[in-house]
Amino acid sequence: MTKMVQDRGSASWPVTDIYPRETRWKVQLLKRRKTNIRNEVTLPALSDAVDHRSRCQPQAQERAGLPKKPRPGVTPRIRRRRHDKMDDRDTSRKQYDMDTVTTPMDEWNRLPWKPMQRQVFRLQKRIYQASQRGDVKAVHQLQRLLMQSWSARCLAVRKVTQDNRGKKTAGVDGIKSLKPPDRLLMARRLRLPQKARPTRRVWIPKPGTQDKRGLGIPTLQERAAQALAKLALEPEWEARFEPNSYGFRPGRSCHDAIRAIFDAIKSKPKYVLDADIAK
Repeated sequence: MTKMVQDRGSASWPVTDIYPRETRWKVQLLKRRKTNIRNEVTLPALSDAVDHRSRCQPQAQERAGLPKKPRPGVTPRIRRRRHDKMDDRDTSRKQYDMDTVTTPMDEWNRLPWKPMQRQVFRLQKRIYQASQRGDVKAVHQLQRLLMQSWSARCLAVRKVTQDNRGKKTAGVDGIKSLKPPDRLLMARRLRLPQKARPTRRVWIPKPGTQDKRGLGIPTLQERAAQALAKLALEPEWEARFEPNSYGFRPGRSCHDAIRAIFDAIKSKPKYVLDADIAK
């Protein structure tokens, strides 16, 4: 016989036409439960209950250790691994990138460089503001904080070993370049030395003349320490320098000097003094 489900205010619906044979036991189980309407189960409640059981059954099988029943004509979906499960570590991406103790030493290129640059810039801005208001104690405290920070040390090593034009120039130790693991190790050990190592003396020709001038080339370790000190000293002295000085200033070039000269002499002629150090 065809079993019927009676919905209030609607016609009778045959169960065999709606649900397949695999779900008939669910219908029988639900019909045994006592509801407010005696011996009747409404169609919406029955549909919701069967759908809920259908959704929960695979999860229960998975918890019990049973394999999931493959559906015909459906390809298993390939899921991406969560970012907090990288290399079987239960840590977040930020901790995974910043932790140099548990992270492999070849993870130099995966460091978050933009957040590091923002952090160093915030400290430099605080140094600049403290120097403008004349708070020498705060300037020195912030400079020590900047030179001890992990972000500043990584940026100093990156500037020396990757960004500078003379990154392949060796010092007295003969080291021309560093691999990413060595860069990370240098950043971890970078400190301002008590005594500087000697420099390699090289004579380079002066442009337009036959003369040569001497150039001292420090080692990579010394250059990284100098770059770290520059990050701390530059904002302090930028607040004190003259507004019309353009030599070796961050964010200024010879074009700015040309524009300043043009603005100064366009209204009336002025004298220009050119001086150089004698031999």
